[in-house]
Amino acid sequence: MDIIKDKIKLKEMIQDIRKEIVIEQSYIIPDIKKDIVKNIISNGNIFIEKVEIQANRIKIDGKAIIFNMYLNSDEENSMLDVMLPFSEILDINKINVEEKIDYKSEININKIEVKILNERKVNIIVKTDVNIKLYKENEVEIIKEIKEKDNQIQKLEKKIELNSIIGSGKNKATLKESLKVSDVEKMESILKLKYDIQNIESKISYNKVLAKADINMEILYKTEESKINKYNINLPLMSFIDIQNVTDSNISKLQIDICNLEYEIVSNNTINILMEFNINCDVYEVKQVNLLEDIYGIKNTYKYDRKNIKIENNSIEKMLTKNINEKVLVDNINQLFYSNANTSILKKEKINGLNKFVGNCEVTYLYSTFDNKYIDSMSVNFEFEFETLEKYENISLKIANSNFIILPDSSIDNKIEIDIYSGQNEYININMIDNIEEIDENFNSYSLVIYFVQNGDTLWKIAKKFRSTVDQIAKINNIEDENKIDVGQKLYIPKAV
Repeated sequence: MDIIKDKIKLKEMIQDIRKEIVIEQSYIIPDIKKDIVKNIISNGNIFIEKVEIQANRIKIDGKAIIFNMYLNSDEENSMLDVMLPFSEILDINKINVEEKIDYKSEININKIEVKILNERKVNIIVKTDVNIKLYKENEVEIIKEIKEKDNQIQKLEKKIELNSIIGSGKNKATLKESLKVSDVEKMESILKLKYDIQNIESKISYNKVLAKADINMEILYKTEESKINKYNINLPLMSFIDIQNVTDSNISKLQIDICNLEYEIVSNNTINILMEFNINCDVYEVKQVNLLEDIYGIKNTYKYDRKNIKIENNSIEKMLTKNINEKVLVDNINQLFYSNANTSILKKEKINGLNKFVGNCEVTYLYSTFDNKYIDSMSVNFEFEFETLEKYENISLKIANSNFIILPDSSIDNKIEIDIYSGQNEYININMIDNIEEIDENFNSYSLVIYFVQNGDTLWKIAKKFRSTVDQIAKINNIEDENKIDVGQKLYIPKAV
């Protein structure tokens, strides 16, 4: 028996850590600002600045930047911007730190709560979700072919595509800009600073990868005349990553994460922005593999080991779109300055082979009324239902489009499109066999066996049990689809020829 193997370098996922982190801090209102009476609206940004991997834990450091508008004692709107640094320890299963361990990190704000303790002090609570995935590069030997002189080995194979890693690299990119937001009105404070990383592209040249992206920024600010204005800009980001032995025939995959944000109002209409990004790049080639999942011999007996590799699954696709068309009455509304929609899953249950979900879309409005001189906010929730097949587990929701219009009857017309994405799993378990050996074992020969299909049986399992072949069992029993047999079905099992 001659065994031919192929070597593939895979990025194996070794741990997936998820945790809710609560950041809490009391904050004293500066003396130059007036007393707080009512909290109006809060929003913010959060990012991880540093990840330190140890043998049985991960230490993450980062900060949240919270923008908060409130009603002061003179019935005017005032702003607070607060930076909340945090440091958190996440327990993990013990790993070998001598190995090359890579990671992906993600953190998102779920909810911001601002509690007024007294007229000069507030308590800020930021609830977040953190996800850290750990990877290691693993060079795997995959059995490509088995040559045996009598051709009596039956093989269960599965054709798959695997990304064989050529190389990986990291770099840090910095973006500095001085943004003039207006030529006329004077800016007093920032109410919201939102950024999106869009249009990520890469280009491979010899031993280098060019990473490009657009940083879409939206700045909501308050003027000295107490107006709310919006400023949008797209900023280009570019960086080179050095990776040895890569060429333009390879494929690259980029991940760009912000790790620092600083801003300063330097004049009545100009903001200085500093943003820092971590750029991770994997370069690989796609290999078509006949994965050997199981074997048995017609005449001889073989023993073997099994090994299991866990890799990421990128087959996430949009399944459907939910549309919300609702009107919300806002008494005496004058101007809508800002509206924001967030969506989440409230409930999930499994019924008759289906996953049934209840989702929620929370919309927050920032607006003025005709009879008030200050700006107020309001939040509403819209629930919706959808379902997927039971096999689809990894469900994510994304606001695709939203439009909010004030109607003559003092209501807001909400038109929101929510895209629902799904994949069968977040990662794939690759099960393969290895270390095949022939052993001495007696086997009782027969000419024909009658067998009744049991629960969990497949034609492959039955053929292996009786040392027949799938093709011959299917032929003698007139089975057209080898994947369809019924419990209790009578089968004739012939001796393999």
